[in-house]
Amino acid sequence: MSQSRKRHRGQPGNDRKFYLSQLVQEYHTTKDIEAKQQVLANLGNFAYDSINHNWLWQANAIDVFFDALEQQDSLLQEFGAGGIANICLDPQHYQYILSNTKHIESINAIVEDGTRHDTSTTTDAVVNAMTTLMLLINDTSHQVILTDALKTSLLRLKQNRQVDTRIITVATLFLTDYFPDKTT
Repeated sequence: MSQSRKRHRGQPGNDRKFYLSQLVQEYHTTKDIEAKQQVLANLGNFAYDSINHNWLWQANAIDVFFDALEQQDSLLQEFGAGGIANICLDPQHYQYILSNTKHIESINAIVEDGTRHDTSTTTDAVVNAMTTLMLLINDTSHQVILTDALKTSLLRLKQNRQVDTRIITVATLFLTDYFPDKTT
């Protein structure tokens, strides 16, 4: 590994494990929304680098990301969806996400929220949720993920010219790759 890469990642070890555990604890104990947003943004950034995945697993950060999807605050949803997208291909997290249909339902809910005009769900949350679902699809998970309800949401997003073009683009790709029939 190059020296610049080592400097970017920092030194692995117990300090990072402790810090990540502290962030998870702070998320659960603070009542301040801005503090929760900051904690979640930090956890999502750590989830971006695979060197942190095991420590995030030990700290139960994945549950924090899923909790954020259930919140009313759009930034918490955005950062939660981003954290899940960043970590979902790690084998432990991948299995955990697919082990409970509620996890897939929570991700789907963000996609569906993006279809409503009265929602505060952010573009990044919707794009991250769609991306996560695509990354999770395999020979066995496709039955749980590729539902008629998801297809309906994706079609609405694709046809809604009032949403960000990134959402339309990802919805179109999703439909083309995973729902390749004449209705898309």
